[in-house]
Amino acid sequence: MRLDLFPAGARDGSAVDASPARLVNLYREPAQRGGRTANILRAVYGMQHRADLGGVLVRDMFELNGVVYALRPFGLSRYTADGAVFLHDAGAGETGCLSRNLDLLTGCIGGRYFVLDPDSNALTFPETNLPAVAWVDFLAGRTLVGEAGTAKFVWSAVADPATFDGLQFGVAESRADRVIRGVVVGSVLMLFGEQSTEFWAPSGAAEDAFAPLPGAVRDVGLRDFGLICKADSFAFLVGSDGIAYIASGSDWRPVSGPAIHYSIEEEDPQTCLYWEERGHKFCAITFKDRPAWVYDLSTGEWFERGLGLGGWPARASAKLGREWLVGTTAGQVFGLVSERVDAGQPMVRQATSLPVERGGAWFRVAALELHFSHGFAPGGFAFETGNGVTFTGLRHVPFPGVGRFDGRVVLRALGAHQRAVFRVTMTDPTEAVIYTDADLVLA
Repeated sequence: MRLDLFPAGARDGSAVDASPARLVNLYREPAQRGGRTANILRAVYGMQHRADLGGVLVRDMFELNGVVYALRPFGLSRYTADGAVFLHDAGAGETGCLSRNLDLLTGCIGGRYFVLDPDSNALTFPETNLPAVAWVDFLAGRTLVGEAGTAKFVWSAVADPATFDGLQFGVAESRADRVIRGVVVGSVLMLFGEQSTEFWAPSGAAEDAFAPLPGAVRDVGLRDFGLICKADSFAFLVGSDGIAYIASGSDWRPVSGPAIHYSIEEEDPQTCLYWEERGHKFCAITFKDRPAWVYDLSTGEWFERGLGLGGWPARASAKLGREWLVGTTAGQVFGLVSERVDAGQPMVRQATSLPVERGGAWFRVAALELHFSHGFAPGGFAFETGNGVTFTGLRHVPFPGVGRFDGRVVLRALGAHQRAVFRVTMTDPTEAVIYTDADLVLA
C-alpha cells in the first residue's frame, strides 16, 4: 500500500507515543500535482561561521544601509562581508532591541536608550525624560521609546531621535496591565502588555502625533519580551495565552497546536526569529535546550530546527544582501547557506514516520520502499524501526548510486509489530530529497 509516511512535525513531548511523527532539520515542500509524490522533504540551510563578536548572547540584530548591527550585553558591534568590528559598550541587561530613525541606529539595553551615527560611529545617550527605557521602534519619522514597567511611551521630534519633548507622550489605558514591548508592524504601533494588546497609529496632528485606534484592543498580551519577531507586513509572536500567532495590526491568526503549546509551557522558550530559504518564510520559537519549533508560512506546517538533534543556538536574525544571518548564544554570527554542514559539524536530518497499525493485531513488515531524488554524490542514511518511543534494528543503507536520479531503496524483513514506526537519519553533507510517499508491504 502507498501512504504519506512523513507528515509535518507534530510530536508532543507530553505524549510521544500518541503521535511520534517528527521532522528535524527537514521541512515539507509540495510537489507538483500529478507527480510521483505529494510532498518532498528538503533539508534546511546550514550554518556557516561568519564572525565572532566576543562575549555571549546576541540580543538583537538589525540591518541599516548595508551593515548589520548586533547587540549583546556590554557590546554593540557592526558586521559586513569584511567581518565584524566591536563599536561600543552600550550597557548590559536582560533585554534589548535595535531600530532606526532614517540613517541613524537607535536601540536600548539595560534601561538605557542610545543613538549611533554610522558615519562617525559616535554613540550618544539622549535624554528621553523616562527613568528607564524598555523598548524602541520607529514610525512616521519619529522614534518611539517605552518606559520600563509602565504603559507609558514617548516620541521624538521628526527625523531627530535625540530630541524629546516631555509633553509628547502616550499611555496604553484600555487595560490595567503594564506594557512589555511596543512593536511597529506596517503603520500600526502594537503595545503588547502582560494580558492585552493596544493599537495606536499616527494621528496626523503636530502635537499629539499618535492616538489609539478606536476599540482596537485585544485581550491577549505578549508572553515575554523576546518572544516576537517581525517581517515587513506581520509579526510572529507567542501570546500571553501560550499560543503562537501571526499578527498584522488587530488581525491575529493562531498557528500553533498541542505539540508547540506543550513546549511553550514546559521547555523554556527564549526568542522568536524570522528568515527565508528557497521562497519559504520561516518563523521560529527557540528554546533553552530543545530544538526550535519552526513555522513555515508557505505551507502552514511546523518542523524542528536543531544543531544536531539538540537545541538551536540562534537567537536573532537579519538579512545582509542576499544572505540571512543569525546571531547565537555564544556571541557568534553565522550565515545560512545551501550546504549540509552546521557550524562545522555534519548536519543531522531526521524524519520519523506516522505509526502503522492493524487494530492492535500483530503483523510483519515484509518490505518498505522509500524514494529519493538523488544521484549527485555518494552517501547513505541510517534506518531504524520501533514503536515511536524506542527504536531498534539500526541499518546503514547506501543512497542509490551516483547518476541514479530516480532513487528507489527497498528495505526488507523489518520484523513483527503491533505498531510500526520508521525513522530515517542522514548526516552525509549532500542533498538527498526524500519523497514523503512510500510503499509498504505487510504480511
